[in-house]
Amino acid sequence: MMWAKFRTSITPFWEKLNLVQRWYFLATVSLLLWLITFASAEPLYIAFIVLLIGAAIIDMWQSSIRIWHSLPGKVLLLASYAILANFCYAYAESQMNAISGVKADLTPFSVHFMIALQAPIWTFILSILMSMAYLAVHTSKVLLMVLIRPVSKVHAEMMHQESYPFISLLARIVYLPVVLVFVSIGLQGYLTGTTVLDVNLDSGSFGAKTGYDTSQQTSATDNKEKQMDPIAETSQGVSNQASELTNEPEELNLISGVPSIPWANKLVADFLYEVESQGRSHCKISGVEHAVQINDYEILVIIPDKTQELGYQFTVRGCNSTNLPKILQLDTPSH
Repeated sequence: MMWAKFRTSITPFWEKLNLVQRWYFLATVSLLLWLITFASAEPLYIAFIVLLIGAAIIDMWQSSIRIWHSLPGKVLLLASYAILANFCYAYAESQMNAISGVKADLTPFSVHFMIALQAPIWTFILSILMSMAYLAVHTSKVLLMVLIRPVSKVHAEMMHQESYPFISLLARIVYLPVVLVFVSIGLQGYLTGTTVLDVNLDSGSFGAKTGYDTSQQTSATDNKEKQMDPIAETSQGVSNQASELTNEPEELNLISGVPSIPWANKLVADFLYEVESQGRSHCKISGVEHAVQINDYEILVIIPDKTQELGYQFTVRGCNSTNLPKILQLDTPSH
């Protein structure tokens, strides 16, 4: 009986809501129920995250469709995707060159595999930028609504015939920063290979548990670099002291700020060795060596080596085929 009364009272309200509003409403209900349980019901928290991100995706997708149906919007979207695709391909080639030490044109399938692994990064970054732009638009819209509220005709046109428009805009302004936080956590998790998310609600901080200890790995790497290159350490110390004395700002390198994925580089190196490279060749290779043909006289030799960061040693050397003349430089490490 109580359920029938509740359903009768909630049905008119539910029918007035559009799809996006219903998702935001369900996300709000999940959040309130989670808070009522003193943040102890993890399924409610997961439901809140899923519903909130789903509402933001549907909302932005509908806005993108409206932009697409205009000529300037089509030009803007196509130009944005063309620029992003070109940058993704160029960065994947740069990463592939850093792995193998030769030009990326020699390993096209590994480059495409690298692009596929890096695609979520650009998706996360694009989502963050779109969320920030969407938040700015809705904030401006609320301010305009307050300023032109006396003009009823213009005020009605801004609402797009949406039920509860002011509350919906406030919900978007409140929830979009939360979406930005979750998307940023997802980006960090993808970059570091995070497997378990640890949310400390008491301190309000977010932490991540990974399958390996990155701090120890970084410390070991730094110690190894310091032992191998004391001259570089000394020069770096002098450079830091000079920077402190002069108080000059360091130059910002935007390209170096693009994140790299260590576990993805390892996967690409495995793919290059196991799939794209050749286990048999007319050039001279032996044992577990695999080769990638550079030209008629040189090959890239890939040798499994657990002491290397990626598990492989990449070396450029002469083909040494009996059907080709010898070259003077037979063995040159690529890196």
